[in-house]
Amino acid sequence: MYLAVTGLITFLVGVVCVAILLFSRPLNRLKVLWAMICFFGGLWGLGFFITYTATSYEVAYRGLNFCNHMVLFVPLFLLHFSLAFSGEEKRGYRELIASYLLVIGIFAGAIIFPQLFIPRLKHIMNFAYYPVPGPLYHVFMAFCIFAYGRSFFTLFREYQRTVSLRRQQLKYFFLGLGAMFLGAIQTVMPVYDIKIEPIGAFAPPILLGLTTLILSKYYLPDLKVFVLRGFLIVVICGAIPALPFTVGANWMPLWKAWLGELWWAGPLTAAIAMSCGGTLLIRYIFDQEAKGISLVSQKALLRIAFGLGRVKTINGISDLIVRLLVWSLKVNSAALYLYNDGDRVFRLKSWRYRGKDTGTTLRTLAGDSVLGRFVSASASPVVGDEIKLRARDEYDVALKLVGEELDSYGADIILPCRAGKRLPAVIILGAPLVPKAIEPAYLVFLSLLANQLTLAIENASSYDDLRRAQEHLAESEKMVTIGNLAGGLSHQLNNRFTTLLFLSRSLEAVISRACQSPLVDEEQVKARSVFRKMEDNIDSSREVLRGILNYSAENEEYEPFDARHLIESSVELVGFKVRLDEFAFNVDIAEDCPKVVGNFAQLQEVLFNIIDNAYHSMMEKKKLKLVNDYSPAMTVRVRVAGGSIYIAIADNGMGIRPENMRKLFTPFFSTKAMTKKGYGLGLYVMKQIVERNHRGRIELRSEYLKGAEVEIALPVQSGAAASYEAEASLRR
Repeated sequence: MYLAVTGLITFLVGVVCVAILLFSRPLNRLKVLWAMICFFGGLWGLGFFITYTATSYEVAYRGLNFCNHMVLFVPLFLLHFSLAFSGEEKRGYRELIASYLLVIGIFAGAIIFPQLFIPRLKHIMNFAYYPVPGPLYHVFMAFCIFAYGRSFFTLFREYQRTVSLRRQQLKYFFLGLGAMFLGAIQTVMPVYDIKIEPIGAFAPPILLGLTTLILSKYYLPDLKVFVLRGFLIVVICGAIPALPFTVGANWMPLWKAWLGELWWAGPLTAAIAMSCGGTLLIRYIFDQEAKGISLVSQKALLRIAFGLGRVKTINGISDLIVRLLVWSLKVNSAALYLYNDGDRVFRLKSWRYRGKDTGTTLRTLAGDSVLGRFVSASASPVVGDEIKLRARDEYDVALKLVGEELDSYGADIILPCRAGKRLPAVIILGAPLVPKAIEPAYLVFLSLLANQLTLAIENASSYDDLRRAQEHLAESEKMVTIGNLAGGLSHQLNNRFTTLLFLSRSLEAVISRACQSPLVDEEQVKARSVFRKMEDNIDSSREVLRGILNYSAENEEYEPFDARHLIESSVELVGFKVRLDEFAFNVDIAEDCPKVVGNFAQLQEVLFNIIDNAYHSMMEKKKLKLVNDYSPAMTVRVRVAGGSIYIAIADNGMGIRPENMRKLFTPFFSTKAMTKKGYGLGLYVMKQIVERNHRGRIELRSEYLKGAEVEIALPVQSGAAASYEAEASLRR
């Protein structure tokens, strides 16, 4: 009778599994193959139920034939499923074709010549109907042994070469496959007159249910925990409630003495009470386990929160986050990327390694890349193993590209740090130092952790914004003071420059008349040239004073002028202050370089200060004798690209200390060398002249004791850049 019950259970489980697989999304080949196994397995169970509830030989014979006809296809689709599951379907296609032909042949032979498959039924042990094997049945048994062995071998190789999620799935599959194999052997033994109770008929529903579970979800609890829970459920809810009936058979006289004809109510009441108590006990055990996991997660979150509360700046918080993640999660690496609204790119802010360097140092993650779009659309942690498995199982090209990008970043898990609809940061975690299965509880913990880290990042960003606003306010107050002082200073200096200009022009007129004499000598000609330069520089100085007073104004008149003239005049101006023959000076400017649009005097002063500072940096290095056979050298290069002209001034002097790099454009900041020699307008005002007044850009790159390079980008005359680049391409 229990074989009929097992058959009915197998049929019902098969129907439920087919419905789950075919209605789950996305539907892939693995699910279809396993749905076929569940379908034929369910029909096998239905045949078992018909056979062992039959009251006549003819019905039992038809039921057993139907049952064995259906079971023919189970090992066939199991072999196909195992090859597809391990990615060896193409490699083993010859085996599959031969197996399909063999099974179809056996099925056709069994239909046409039933006596060759199951000639008759026999009575064995307590079973009135059990098949007598024919020649085709022996062939089918041989194929079953091959199919089960090949499937196990294929999946075991997959288990050896894979990690994490797939390995966890295979553990469940091996459990079900082992139960199915042992159950099949035990059920078939009476066919060959080996008298063993076929209790293994309960095994098929286990395999069908477990495999449907692993195909429906990638994140499974640890197999040991799963088996322990199953054992507790069977013992507490199955075996223990059966005790009253087992004991009741021995205590029947006592029950009858107490309850009379209703003696059966005693064991039944005891069984119901034990079942309810067992259910409550299991729930209590599982709740305590969940509380234990939750407590561990809470402690980890508290440790991280305690560390984050001590740091306020975004630089400090970024470095601390990756350190805490590597330490607390025990992963190989952690990298934090912050989103930049300007270019829509996640830029690497901080990273940390604990084990082997996997190369997770790619500086940017484009927001419009395949991985960037996928992470932006994801509300939960992105697990690399899951993406790769889904790409292979679902034959999804887009997911395959996402998996390849994850590998390029050395990413095992990516945490999207969401703040509402915004994604201000992403965190890339490397592989764990000790490989382990990813469980659903761990993903929940990572989601909570990402929320906490997002809050810390947002707070640090707000703190930095507030600090910058305060600095800008203080800076504005200082510059207002400078503006007030510059008004009086400009008036006083302007008066003196006017007097000097009048005197220099008077002297120039005297010398000019003297030069008309036939006795003019070379010194008089040189003196006249010097006075002309004095006049030009006094005019330039007056212009600079006006620039100091109005450097923040945006309505000054700018004119196009030649870049070569700007550089040559700046160098000539420097020549009055320093000796140009003390260092090698190289200028690389194209002959047909387009014109720059701007204020000539302001830009001349900028270049003057840059060249002057570079000179003093080289002389300081030469004086300190830090390098043997040191030869000071300065290079000015000019290039045109993208509607701008780039002027780069490089030297091999002292360079800038790393700790001073971020302070260079801060108002009123100076190093000792700068205080001694002076920058004139100062880097801050130079930056305002270039970036605010001229809509350009100024950048300074330096390596201490090796030199520095200042690059200025300025707009060129409209249309000049395009024509210049076109002519340059034609020349090439």
